Amino acid sequence: MEFLESCPVCKRAQFEPFLNCVDYTVSKEQFSLVRCVQCSFVFTNPRPAMADIGRYYESAAYTPHSGGDSSVIAKLYREVRKIALKNKLQLITRLCPNPGGILDYGCGSGEFLQVCTQAGWKTLGVDASETARKIAKQQNIQVITPEELSQNKQSYSFDIISLWHVLEHLHDLHGTLVLLKEILSSNGWLLIAVPNRDSNDAQFYRQYWAAYDVPRHLYHFRPQDMEALLNQHQLEIAEFLPMPFDAYYVSLLSEQYQNVGIMRFPKAFWSGLRSNIAARNNAKFSASVLYLIRHKL
Repeated sequence: MEFLESCPVCKRAQFEPFLNCVDYTVSKEQFSLVRCVQCSFVFTNPRPAMADIGRYYESAAYTPHSGGDSSVIAKLYREVRKIALKNKLQLITRLCPNPGGILDYGCGSGEFLQVCTQAGWKTLGVDASETARKIAKQQNIQVITPEELSQNKQSYSFDIISLWHVLEHLHDLHGTLVLLKEILSSNGWLLIAVPNRDSNDAQFYRQYWAAYDVPRHLYHFRPQDMEALLNQHQLEIAEFLPMPFDAYYVSLLSEQYQNVGIMRFPKAFWSGLRSNIAARNNAKFSASVLYLIRHKL
């Protein structure tokens, strides 16, 4: 385990306890979340070191890297993902009508890049998981490790760089943003989707909120946290977009963690609906927020 002595956003060194959360997915261990006294950013502390965190991803229940889980929740996830992939393609087409180069950082098994390739984009995936890279390569997706991207960064320039629920997993938060900014074209778009701890469902479920997902999620962002972080790297948010499916999926997992039984399905639906209603006029209250980011002028 490693202990962070300063806030990842503001660098101040005074924290207060925020929540204790259980890793329901893999280890059943308890982890502490702390809040920075200065800027109120919340992060997991202490956390597994980069060399040790791999074991917390070793579960068929960890949906992003598994294709064989037959649980109801996993099946729902995969069906919703098909719709989400279409929506993602529509979004990048709006931002960049003429297909160019796209990097999906944390591409998993490469489903999004498959859709992009079919639409005429020149694609590259990056993923730290050897299992995920193997699956992606079987689908004829070009995928490399984060280290390979960093070592050959002078060779790359992308019109779109996407991180779909990835930033919250990265130990080297600032180093990754520095790298991505360097390989983002001058008129390019950086797309970052992360859970939002200011959402209605986060407030409702508290320590059972599935999007805390300790210890895999190292940081727990609010929109103002993202703005403060990106400002340090001369990046600015051009648009905030809601991710309504996430409210239902996260609520369903959160209900499951409380051992609600069969009633978890209607309760999760109503919880997700309440969260989306709260966010309908302001994406900053969505269960997850998609940030559309550009170089600061």
